[in-house]
Amino acid sequence: RKLCGILTEHRAGTTVTGIGINMRHREEDFPEGVRESATSLFLATGQDVDRGEILRRTLTALDNHICALREGKVETIRREWAAACSVEGRRVRYRDLDGSVTAIDRQGGLLLDTPEGARRVLFGERIEWMEDEPCSL
Repeated sequence: RKLCGILTEHRAGTTVTGIGINMRHREEDFPEGVRESATSLFLATGQDVDRGEILRRTLTALDNHICALREGKVETIRREWAAACSVEGRRVRYRDLDGSVTAIDRQGGLLLDTPEGARRVLFGERIEWMEDEPCSL
């Protein structure tokens, strides 16, 4: 279930990124259309989590990744991210393509093994996970 989201916007030469984490939401706080797919830290853990602690941990993790990127460890970060996505080996359908995810490439595209051969699907396009509910990456 979706716990958080990241939004990045670029306007007039400036890029801004925001992170939203559902902290204390209860089931009824979510609109009906997303109640089945959304969650919060409270719903997931049953505990009232300290916002300051979550902020500290989030900023520390971001800072660690920024330091790693500055040290040239781009591929290490990409591999960590791909592993965290847990999509390799999963079957997906995109339009009339049906295949298994073999990797996530450097641009964030899914590399699929299909009966027609290797294919690439870019994030942001509608992908149906064969064993789960459809989701948009």
